[in-house]
Amino acid sequence: MWQIVRMVFSDADLANLRSHGFVIIWDRVIFDAQPPIDSETLAWVTSQCSGPLPADLLELWSITAGGSIDYDVSIQMGGGTQSFSWTELFYRGASTYFDLDGWVSRELEFAQEDGTENGLPAPQTIDWLPIGGFEYLDRVYVDVRAVDPQSTQSRGGVQLWMQGLPPAWTYRLHENSQATYADNLSTAFSQLYLAEHPVTGVDPYRQGTDFLHYFNTRVEEHGLDRDLGDRLVQFYCEAVLDWQTLLANGSILGKSVPTNTAIEAAVNADDSTIIRQLAAVGVRFDEGVRGTALPTDLAIRHGSHAVLATLLDAGAKVSPDLLDGLYAPLTADLVLRLVAAGAQTSLQQAAEAVAVGAGDGARVMVDNVAGMRRKLFGGSPAKQFAAAQAEALASYEQKLRDQQSEKVFHWLGEDGLQERIDRLRSFRW
Repeated sequence: MWQIVRMVFSDADLANLRSHGFVIIWDRVIFDAQPPIDSETLAWVTSQCSGPLPADLLELWSITAGGSIDYDVSIQMGGGTQSFSWTELFYRGASTYFDLDGWVSRELEFAQEDGTENGLPAPQTIDWLPIGGFEYLDRVYVDVRAVDPQSTQSRGGVQLWMQGLPPAWTYRLHENSQATYADNLSTAFSQLYLAEHPVTGVDPYRQGTDFLHYFNTRVEEHGLDRDLGDRLVQFYCEAVLDWQTLLANGSILGKSVPTNTAIEAAVNADDSTIIRQLAAVGVRFDEGVRGTALPTDLAIRHGSHAVLATLLDAGAKVSPDLLDGLYAPLTADLVLRLVAAGAQTSLQQAAEAVAVGAGDGARVMVDNVAGMRRKLFGGSPAKQFAAAQAEALASYEQKLRDQQSEKVFHWLGEDGLQERIDRLRSFRW
């Protein structure tokens, strides 16, 4: 690692960067870096652990005992690929969620409560040391159990814990979950990546923007040399995942992170060529890409209909509830293809399709529902749809009133809500 770093930065460069809060370890950049761990803190943390601290953690803490991280992290958990937030390394004295002492003490409380509930003696030390994460939602743990009772070597594995979110968070974890991420901390750092280039990427929520904001502040307000800073940014961006090369040479198959990154890039740009290239090397589109969201789920929610059609051509899996909550117009032909592939329809979905401007697609949905209902109940499709249309209209009218009175902010705004109301009012069967 240091051989690569020293090809880019001299000792004087690294010292200069350190004075501005940047440190490099295991080819990754930490910013707003805290000082190395002091002997008192190290002794206290060690006393709280059931085994010795792993060598990788000691190496990290000898350079910085806390700071900020801004990379993408993906892990297979809860039936899909989860996007994990690892933005902070915990440290003593933090005024926010990131206080190391608080997390260690809380972890010991958890272990003691668990022991009491299971009729076991309350442990006095912890087996898993929390070292970082994001607020209270995501945490990074290092295994601090000894290899065996007489060993001075800890196991050192890294696990990620994520808190389950309410059901309204579609495709996300809904139960607290934990899974192994790496065999040791240095490997965990090497698996941090950037899905998009922080400077030239198009996703407004891409990783790297916090790092760049901190970097620009150090240059503009604190005198960091621009040339040295630019070399740091270039080094940082070496973590951008080069899925294009892997796809071009056919080696992307079986690699979930670059494959999922390529699929998301295709969806974001509505670029069906990428999907065809992935299909050509044998990629199947039947697993969760972001959480449990299938590629077809992402495509329909982004309004990426060229990609959606190509995914259907490739035999991509379609979830039964795919047509819930449309965000963009959908053609009748695509609705027919989705129904044939297993998507279920409802009158409520049809009303939402009308609201987003997909009147022809709504008619297909109503016909599909009516066809099934006629076998059991008979009745007119128009009459069956009228109640759902009126219900959707009333809901959007209430949202508009709430928006106008500033009770609740809606992401569509007044104009967007009014457009949906007008479509629902004017639609005729």
